[in-house]
Amino acid sequence: MRKIVIGIIIVLIVVASVTLLYKPYHPVRESFKSPPLHEERQNPEYTGCPVENIQDIDSCASYCVEHIGWDRCKEWCMENPGKCRVDMVEPPEGEPKYWKIYSVNFWEDDYIDDIKEISKMNGNMMMIFFSASPLPDGSLDVYRHESKEIMELTFAKGIATAHENGLHVIFDLEVGGPEALPAENRDAFLENYKEFITDWAKFCEKYKVYAFNLNSELDNEFFIPENCEGECKNKEVGRLAQELLKEVRKHYRGKVGVGVLYTWSGDYNLTGYDFFTTNLPCGDGDVEGCVDFYGEAISGANALKKKYNVPKFVIGEVDIFSENDATPEGMEAVQGFTIVSEQEEVEFYNNFFEKYADRVDGITITYSDPLGVKTGPARDVVSEWFKNL
Repeated sequence: MRKIVIGIIIVLIVVASVTLLYKPYHPVRESFKSPPLHEERQNPEYTGCPVENIQDIDSCASYCVEHIGWDRCKEWCMENPGKCRVDMVEPPEGEPKYWKIYSVNFWEDDYIDDIKEISKMNGNMMMIFFSASPLPDGSLDVYRHESKEIMELTFAKGIATAHENGLHVIFDLEVGGPEALPAENRDAFLENYKEFITDWAKFCEKYKVYAFNLNSELDNEFFIPENCEGECKNKEVGRLAQELLKEVRKHYRGKVGVGVLYTWSGDYNLTGYDFFTTNLPCGDGDVEGCVDFYGEAISGANALKKKYNVPKFVIGEVDIFSENDATPEGMEAVQGFTIVSEQEEVEFYNNFFEKYADRVDGITITYSDPLGVKTGPARDVVSEWFKNL
């Protein structure tokens, strides 16, 4: 009898153990046919989300963010943009009074980590910098390396991450490049450019981007007719500024801005804009000269701001080319310019903020590679100045 009782107890123990160890069938996990999470982390060959029979998961992108991480899923989503979606995240509440902006390179593999990092560096805005190049026939070279769908997905994920981490977003467009633009194709270029900014203004409205800069260099050679100098240039830039502002306002309800280069000599009609910028990195290796260079630009900008009643002027791409830029990519970007030491870079930023922080309404600091303050002692200097503004 004792043996029978002992046998029954052993059977009950085994049954209880099996019950406790049993994991119920998970239809979503099974339909994805994905490895268990611990295998995902251990297996370097795992590069993205499975694609079959997505059921109650909103998108592969959402699944990746929750269970695996965007960096691991990005490759799959880039190859399948139609099957991925990044949900819109509401921006932070309130208006940033003083714009403390970091510019992030969205084509770095760790750009999501960069966005999270700058949120700890006392900034309140993140800049997306997006450049297109005009071609001789008047068309725009925009999507040669990445499709529009992939760019939208990449930017949307960055915007959502910025909003989640308490940062507003400014979207900054620029036209530049080595291609010459024949005079007879200028009108075609301008029409293509209007279409380009319209597309991205709609995108920024959809994802609740705080500010949209329709071009950071509206007075560069691509927008000005040949041999148009002085008053001719002033009138043409002013005319274009008003025409493009009217177009963007049709599609976007946030803050609209424009950028110009020659603030010390230009007299452009910027009436109606919420802000304007000038983006001027300095590469002559002279700390004192670079600081003075920014001062001249700021003085001219403040005269424009007052004359045309623009609420804000933001100085952009504040950077001096330093040893911190000496990655292979950085060295290519600063080829032909003079490189300063880390100590000289620190001196530059301290002098810049001390002289000019209270003469502008915002500052954009380049953060990410190949240029910027991502590494080195200047990073902490900039963060401390932003903290006190």
